[in-house]
Amino acid sequence: MKGLSTHLLLITWPKPVTLHEKRIVRREKEPQSFDGKTIDWQDYLVHFEQVAEWNEWNDLERAKQIVMSLRGPAQKILSTLSKQDLGNYNKIKESLNNRFNPREREAAYVCEFEARRHSKDETVSEYGQALRRLGYLAFPNEKQDSEMMEKVLINKFIRGLNNLDLQKHVQFQRANTLDTAISYAIEYEAFINPQNNMRKPMLTSNEVPIQAIKDNKKESTELLTLDQVAKLIDEKLSQLKHVNTETENRNGYYQNRPPRFNNRGRGRYYRNQKQHD
Repeated sequence: MKGLSTHLLLITWPKPVTLHEKRIVRREKEPQSFDGKTIDWQDYLVHFEQVAEWNEWNDLERAKQIVMSLRGPAQKILSTLSKQDLGNYNKIKESLNNRFNPREREAAYVCEFEARRHSKDETVSEYGQALRRLGYLAFPNEKQDSEMMEKVLINKFIRGLNNLDLQKHVQFQRANTLDTAISYAIEYEAFINPQNNMRKPMLTSNEVPIQAIKDNKKESTELLTLDQVAKLIDEKLSQLKHVNTETENRNGYYQNRPPRFNNRGRGRYYRNQKQHD
């Protein structure tokens, strides 16, 4: 018993893990690289700052990390910054923003936003999400006022739909967010499309489309038998023979006709006729 009690004393319970220790154990995430071509700068900035918050980087760490993440044309901007600015996260962001998202580009985004329409080869969900991204690029200052931004997006979403009945349906629902408006549009399409398919007549095995019948008639008229070809050739030959006969008669008429140009020529013509007689 004594040995058992001594052995039990050596058993220690594990200490509870504190919240601080959990943060230390958590793995850091590496941000993606940015070259200014394959990804939009605004999209990359959102990604980078999310990674920075996860890793709990301060401004100096963010500055160093974003510098190490630049590639290609984006990396060339570093040569325009001083050594002091390379440690300033806000300065680096400002330089990258001026290069890859200048204010002049906002006007182009506004035009693209206004011209955006729902195309036939995309779903209403894809159209709505593309519109949201364009809206944030065209109106970056409106991000702070989410309610106003949602109204702008909803209004444009409805006007850009390619179906008038769908526009009215979403408009009457009075959605408060773009996601809600997209949901109403999806519900409408899910309800209407099956009904449109039910209204289309189904062809049985004995029925043939009218267009197919017309095409068959057209093909049958183009195919001629040998007898029909021979008949057409005979008709053409008879027409040519008739034309030649008329031409010969006309030429003989003019040859036997006395000249009309003057009296001397007419007298010579009659003297020649008497000699022949």
